[in-house]
Parts: sequence; C-alpha cells; structure tokens
Amino acid sequence: GKARDMYDDAIASGLSAAYAEEKSGDVFNLSLGNLPSGSKAEIKIRMVGELPIEADGRVRYTLPSVLKPRYTPEGSSDPLAATQNARVKEATVAGVFQFRMRVEGSERVAEVSSPTHKLKTERVADCVDVHIAEEGPLRGDVTILIGYKDPHEPMALVEAGIEGRKSKEMRSKVVMLNFFPKFSSLKAACEFIFVVDRSGSMRGSYIKSASETLVLFLKSIPEGCYFNIVSFGSRYESFFPTSQPYNQETMEKATKFAVMMQADFGGTELLAPLQYIFKQPSQSSGLPRQVFILTDGSVGNTSSVISEVRKNSDSTRCFTFGIGSGASTALVRGIARAGNGSAEFIADNERMQSKVIRSLKKALQPSANNVAVTFNLPNSYQVKVVPDKIPSIYNGDKTVIYGILMEKSAQKKGRVKCKATLTGDIVGKKFKFDIPFELTDTQSEEDVSVIHQLAVKKMIQEWQDDGESYEEKHKKEMTELSSDASVVSRYTAYIAVDVAQNKPVSGSMKSYELSAYLPALHHRCSGPASGGVALVNKKKKRGLSAPMKRSKEIKRNSDIDMCFETAVVPVSRPCLSQTVSSPPTQTGAGLIVSLQLANGSWVLNDQLAGVVSKSVEELKSCCPVSCDDDVMANIWATLVVIELLKKKYPSMLDELELVIMKAERWLSKQVLPSDVSLTTLIEDAIKIV
Repeated sequence: GKARDMYDDAIASGLSAAYAEEKSGDVFNLSLGNLPSGSKAEIKIRMVGELPIEADGRVRYTLPSVLKPRYTPEGSSDPLAATQNARVKEATVAGVFQFRMRVEGSERVAEVSSPTHKLKTERVADCVDVHIAEEGPLRGDVTILIGYKDPHEPMALVEAGIEGRKSKEMRSKVVMLNFFPKFSSLKAACEFIFVVDRSGSMRGSYIKSASETLVLFLKSIPEGCYFNIVSFGSRYESFFPTSQPYNQETMEKATKFAVMMQADFGGTELLAPLQYIFKQPSQSSGLPRQVFILTDGSVGNTSSVISEVRKNSDSTRCFTFGIGSGASTALVRGIARAGNGSAEFIADNERMQSKVIRSLKKALQPSANNVAVTFNLPNSYQVKVVPDKIPSIYNGDKTVIYGILMEKSAQKKGRVKCKATLTGDIVGKKFKFDIPFELTDTQSEEDVSVIHQLAVKKMIQEWQDDGESYEEKHKKEMTELSSDASVVSRYTAYIAVDVAQNKPVSGSMKSYELSAYLPALHHRCSGPASGGVALVNKKKKRGLSAPMKRSKEIKRNSDIDMCFETAVVPVSRPCLSQTVSSPPTQTGAGLIVSLQLANGSWVLNDQLAGVVSKSVEELKSCCPVSCDDDVMANIWATLVVIELLKKKYPSMLDELELVIMKAERWLSKQVLPSDVSLTTLIEDAIKIV
C-alpha cells in the first residue's frame, strides 16, 4: 500500500523512517530504518485495552514478553506464514527492563499482586504505584492482579467528545458500562469434549499441567453427561470413536490416558480436529456441545479456525485456554467470541486447574438470553450501542458495553442525570442491573481518548468477527474510524518520516530482527474493577502518526499517539527435551481426587486410608456406626475426604468445588442407619482430619 511505499522510498533516499502495521489480531510489526551509526532510537508504544477478570473478581494485566513461532499449514495465506522461517538476531546490547504501573482510584483497591514476579507497592495520594522488586533483566511475561473491594458493583465511565475529529463517534460523548453479574448457580447435563494441544511446543511443564488438569476435569464432570478427549498436533486423535456416557468404566479409561499424555504430536494444526468434532452428531439432548480447547496458541491459520468455530456456534460452545508466554490472544479470545464461550490465560507459574474448572462451571449453566441495554437520556441524544450484538453473559463473567451518545440537537447547560439498564433472563428468570451516570455540556480539548479508542476497537473487532463479506461491507467506515481514532486495523498502518533530517544517512546498511526484551515502560491503570480498565503511557510523544489508509497519501508526521492492543517482541521459547516415561506419582489433593469414583464417592481401602495417615481398621473404628457394610464404609470414607479437602487445601477450594459437590450429591442419595444422622457423621469426620 501507499504507506509501505512511502517507508521504502524514505529508506531508499537515506532518510530515517518508521512503519508499523497489524500482522494478525495480536501481532504487530514495527520497522525502523536508516539510523546513523552510533545513534540511539527511543520507541514509545501506547497500549489501550479491556482487561480480563479472574474468578474472584481481580483484574488481570499481562505484558507479553515473547512471540512464539506460529505453526502454519502448508499453503496458508495467513499474514504470519511468510515470517515463520525468519532468522532472529540478538540485539547488540543487553535488554534492560524496568516496569512501573500506577493504579488510580486507590480507595477501591484491596490489593495488588503478581503470580510471576515479586512486587513493591506504595499508596501515593489516590494511586497505587507498582514496581518490580527483582533486580536485573526480567524474564517471562509480567502479570499483575488488581483486587477491588467490591468487584461486582456495576460502574459507568463517561468521556467527553473530542473537538476537531472527523467522525461523529469521536466527537460524541461515550459511556463505558461495566457489568460483573452474579447469578444463582444452575446445573445441567451436557456433552463435553476436551481438546488438548500435544504439539512439541507443549513439552515440559505445559503438558504435565494439562495432564493434571484433565484428570481434575474428568473427576468434576457430573453424572448424566457425555464426554470425549481429542488430542491434536500435526495430526489429531479421538480417544473414543464418539462421545461416551460418563460412568466408572469410561472415566477410568480416560484417566489412565490422561496421566500418560505426552507432547509428541509435532506441529499445531487445530482446524482439522475442530472440523472433525463439528461433524459428529451431538450426544446431549437439547443443550449445545461444550468444547474445551487447551493450547499454547502456536497456530498460524487463526482466521480459518475462528471462521470454522463461528459457523458451528449454534450447536457448539467453545471455551479456550491459552497456556504460558506467547499464547496467541487473537486465537484464544477469537475462538471464545465466535463460539459463545469464554477465554482464560494461564501464566507460567499459575495453576491451570482453577481456570478450567471456572469454565466448566459456566458450561454447566445456560448463558443469559434476550440481553439488552437501554438508556434513559434526554431526547437530544441518539445512542449507538457497541457491540451491536451483545455477547453471551455467564455467572461471574464481566461484560463491557459502550454507548456512543450522538447529539441530535443542542444539549441544555449543566449536569444531566442519566441511567443505563442491562436486562435479560436465564431459563425464564428475569434479571436487571441499573447503572447511573452524569453528562455535562463540556467538550474535551485534550488529544487523549481512551474510552473512545476502546469503543472504536470493539466496533472494528465486531465487523471483522462477522466474516469477510460483512467486513468488506464496512471497510470504508472501518478505515476512516481507525485513522480518526488512532487505532490500528488491518486496513491502516502508521508511517513516520524524519523530513527535517539535514542529510541522508550514508554508508552500508545492516538489517536486524531484534529479540531484546521490551524497553522501560510506565503504565497508568484506571477504571472500574469489572474489566473496563485502560493502560496508557501518560507522556505525550512525538513519533509515529495516526494510522492511515494504506492506499491514501500520508500527511507529515504529527503529535498523535500510537494505540496498540498488544505488544510483543519475537523471542522463541526454548525447546525442552522430553522422553516417554511412566505415569507421574500423584500426591496431595491430586492423589485424593484421582481416587474418586465417577458417582462422586470414595472407597474405603488401604490407599485412601494412607491419605489420612491411618489404617482401614483405624478409620472404621472412628465411625460412630458399624462400617462392616461396604456402602456405609464408603459413606464414611467420602465424608472424611470432603472434610480433609476443606481443611487441608483451602486455597484450592475453587478448583475442588465440583469434585466436592459431586460427592455431596452422592451422599444426599444414600440411606443412613436409623441410629445416626448426617450431622453426627460430619462432626466425627472433622475430628479425624
């Protein structure tokens, strides 16, 4: 396009220039050329994006440090395909990484923590300043968790219109609505298919964690469900020919398979196994199939995979899990959006199990239907809701909706009280959430438009998600909005040329593809706990111009910030050696869970007794009634195990919740001797543990 031609012309003329473009949803390429020998260049990147929410309501921010090579099938037209074999050269200086974050609204912040790095935090005025406590170059992704005192409180943020912009969307006020609903829990039988990435890039701790998670998943499935396991890499394999009823026999077979899994399937080809799954007849009655995709995200044909999921979203919901550094956010989030599911990311030092069980809980309940947002505003406003199609809403899942408030006539002076209302129903039960907010007659004279940019980015994303024909229909509007909002898209690019340069750079030119770690960064975090959080670099900078049409004449560089959704640099993850070995020895909670039967109970035997450091006879003697009968012995064993899990593993109760619930359901169906109550048995079980 024209922008790339301008960059090439500038380089050929000996001028210094920079060019940035979106290669694929979460991957951006920045070229910086013709730097005189011995000179320095400073690159500042501004990122704006909605942040995901953890199960406990904490906001999660991750700064990626690596871009994994993406496996691309032969003949793929994916934008990343041409770069798969590019050589990466180290920078000429050591990477120095300094990380600073400022969290605004400290009165609502309960804590700031990190599963990846040690932090230093300090409350200054209305902010929390966050620093990495470790010295020296940092390795791996940086993940920050921000806990709020009342995470489920709905909230609205209003941003004034920006003077001088071309589009109505940027000149109008925008309200950002943040919902984090909490509904009553509903359970239903389903068909579950667990899709496991067993490609070479999953070797080491990733496949071990996937194996342990699959075992927990198998133990957490309630009775009455169907299930199957599909492994994929360069090829794919289905464990059962078709999904099977969940019972003791099928669970034991699947569990033995799970503990023996190896990352020995070569590359990462996800499209073929998904096509195979979608062609299979659904085994569940009246409910969609639930597919859980667990991958490190090293997939090249992302758009084809997402398109296939979207075509089958009427019959199948897809829940995705991105594992480790460099997992493709475009793939993981894109599949979840297209499949009406949800996406989770697991850092290298985080437990995968709690994330998978969180999604399993969502899959066991229907999503909200007939969801709508209405606005109580003065008649002078017309509202454009973004996204146009409100996504599925689950219990404990955040929802962010934007209202672009376009004025039809002049607004009266002063403050105006307004309200937005989210309504819907779950299995016929109505729900309603109100969020009040105020409007003023002011216009912003600043060139900072975080909420506007988030709204525009979501509009563009929705057009792209609706397929190529729909995207082509909105290409002109998408391009104009991208340029006006300074939000990069696949139809626009950034271009900067140093036209004030006195003389061309001379001498032979060397080319480098850098894998140094990201430079010093300073972030400001502001917004509500429910996910409408923006991260911005506070300082204005002179550098790349706003994204321009690739086929349009580029104006001279101006003081407009770059807006990248995700920042990455190309660093390959070291390949870990792997040998086929015997099943790992299970300990602790993992061992206890592995002993549970499909119906939810535990058998009183030597292995279980060893878990509580007693013999079978000692355990029987602690029971207030005779345990000579096998059923009573198993009732007693199950009660002891439940209390043991609650007392010994309190930090893991989120991931053990479904295991315990299944055990309690089994207990509720049992008939106890007339001379003892369940309360008495529980009290005696507590004494043992």
